[in-house]
Amino acid sequence: MTVVSYLRLNNKSGIGCADERESHQEGRFYDMAKKLSPIGNSALISYAGPISYGEEMIDKVKKNVKSDAGITQIAEFVGNKYLEIVTKKFQKMIFDKFGVSEEEYKFKNLDDKLRENITKILHDPWNYNYSLPNIIFGGYDKNEDDFKIYLIGYPGSTNKHLRYLSIGSGNDIAGFIIGNYLQKMKQEERENIAKYKGARILMEATRFAWLNVGVGGESQLVCIDEKGLDELGSKESNLLNNLLYCEERNNLNKEYVDSMFKKIIEEGVKSTDVKEEVESKTGYKNLDSCLLY
Repeated sequence: MTVVSYLRLNNKSGIGCADERESHQEGRFYDMAKKLSPIGNSALISYAGPISYGEEMIDKVKKNVKSDAGITQIAEFVGNKYLEIVTKKFQKMIFDKFGVSEEEYKFKNLDDKLRENITKILHDPWNYNYSLPNIIFGGYDKNEDDFKIYLIGYPGSTNKHLRYLSIGSGNDIAGFIIGNYLQKMKQEERENIAKYKGARILMEATRFAWLNVGVGGESQLVCIDEKGLDELGSKESNLLNNLLYCEERNNLNKEYVDSMFKKIIEEGVKSTDVKEEVESKTGYKNLDSCLLY
């Protein structure tokens, strides 16, 4: 359970943002996952679903894809490997457990109780280890001078998304927030979104997605352009999240919060540089080392 969102800023740049909460089969949650994984110096890959699937997919991409491969080529590689990985793991985790193959389950007359037990596992929405992953992949494609976003899902289908994409249990809220922001923009604004504004949109979308089960913790945010990847520091991420919290509660106005996003995202200002000013404005201490909910 998670929320990962990518946003295209223009043909040369985009942003990825994710929460850090990871869910485990025993029903426990931990805030410690790094969900945006770099591929080379101009792309990110992430997933929603069982950790074993996603990590094996990322490992295969890093070991087998050439550094000069384009975004479309890598997305096609992921699509081709998807079914291979899913089939192998399903066979091991489910069908081997009952001593049958997937083909036997589908096409042979099995004992009714055996078939019922297998079917129950396959269709249990809370059986996290047996759910199917979604892979989100995006970045700047120097071969085509374009920023691209792809969704790869079962059975290996590869779908390009033009402006943004959210996956995971928090995708419904995050997708609504992002889409609502974009709809309000003029066409020319949508074609060239300011970096600080894109960061704000994704961090706000991730904050609201905390309402979903299994979403929470710090926000990992990575900006991508033709020059490479630039990840926002943990303290700066916490500070911006907390400024959004203060705005939601009318402790700060939108203009001030926007100005801080611009300073930190575009000008590279560190949380320590504005700590005193922010504490004076909000009355809160240590906004860069905690999260306000």
